[in-house]
Amino acid sequence: MPTPTRSNHQPLSGFKELIMPLTRNSVLPRMTRSGLDSIHAALNLPPVHRQSVSLASGADGMFGQPDGTYVFVHCKTASTISPNVTLCYDPTTNVTRGIFQIAAIPLESFDTIQSQYSTCSHPLFLLLLPLEISVELTIYRNLTKVELALREIEGETGYVLNPTAEHAGLQATSDLRELIQRLGAAQSRMNFSFSNLRAARRSTEFVQQKLRYLNKSLPDEARAKLDQPSKMMEERIKFLLSTIENALDYLALKERMETQQSVVFSLIAQMDGTVNIGLAKDSKEIAAASRRDSSAMKIVAVLTTAFLPGTFMATFFAMPLFNWSETSINNVANKHFWIYWAVTGPLTAAVVAGVASWAFLQSRRAEHVAKLARRTTGFGSASDDETESSSTRAGLTQIHSGD
Repeated sequence: MPTPTRSNHQPLSGFKELIMPLTRNSVLPRMTRSGLDSIHAALNLPPVHRQSVSLASGADGMFGQPDGTYVFVHCKTASTISPNVTLCYDPTTNVTRGIFQIAAIPLESFDTIQSQYSTCSHPLFLLLLPLEISVELTIYRNLTKVELALREIEGETGYVLNPTAEHAGLQATSDLRELIQRLGAAQSRMNFSFSNLRAARRSTEFVQQKLRYLNKSLPDEARAKLDQPSKMMEERIKFLLSTIENALDYLALKERMETQQSVVFSLIAQMDGTVNIGLAKDSKEIAAASRRDSSAMKIVAVLTTAFLPGTFMATFFAMPLFNWSETSINNVANKHFWIYWAVTGPLTAAVVAGVASWAFLQSRRAEHVAKLARRTTGFGSASDDETESSSTRAGLTQIHSGD
């Protein structure tokens, strides 16, 4: 593709572009490696795309060529509105050749490229223009949607700049789980947009550095041709950097997002507090009912205690071991009366001993479980460890003495 001439005179400046006519419904074919090589060869571009180590993380570079030309490369980030750009600038002819690879950037965004280049005919303009388009799409496609979603969330939580009665009513009916999902999606989109803006800022600063480098290193003739375009580029770069800085503070999205996160977590804590208050009320009612039952049991125990001696004596004297028909009190007790005491005494002692042993074992088991729980949670006391270590040492001493 030779450089077009008029009356055998080379143009003062210009660029070559490959235009593929498309209808509104047509889609660009997937670019193969051989097809990309053919396009680079047709535009006389070095195959720098084969040297690229950045697949989706983004990168910028300038490569000086043996023939005195300069190659500028911008590798796309993971965003679909970030392009791949390869440019080759020839200072002797002041012609720039290049290729743009775009994914989700509308083709009409490049409609004004010719008119803009005629106004600012600097080779790095073709590298700056995709960055301007990417920043614009990031703001209007992503950040505005984040702000709209955040405004809806603020309306539902009721924490807005000018709350109304409608906002306060929405607060009680919102599904917090669904609200958290929407808030997380909005924050992810915001962070991804901010990442795109920071990547665009780094690339813009790279363009600014190379612009100043070219102003110092180019031959005098080429530098004279680019003097006015370089000043325009410097102003345009400063404006783009200012746009990025302001976009990073767009409507205080980051601070408002953090505020809404705190609000949602506070609402969850309030709901948990309400549930805990309800449980506490239920526990209080259960405790009151238990106290009433306990009072009733105490009354039963008092009555039982009052009637117990009489009941015992009535049962005791009703045993066949007594013959109340005898005329003498000495003959009322049967001669086998001693058997009652011989059986009752040991049996009572055995029952009391068994109950005492069971209570002792239960208390030891409860102490062991409590000590194990404290040790597991890291709240074991030093005295417990010292007691255990002393008992262990005593056991080892007995074993050694036994050996």
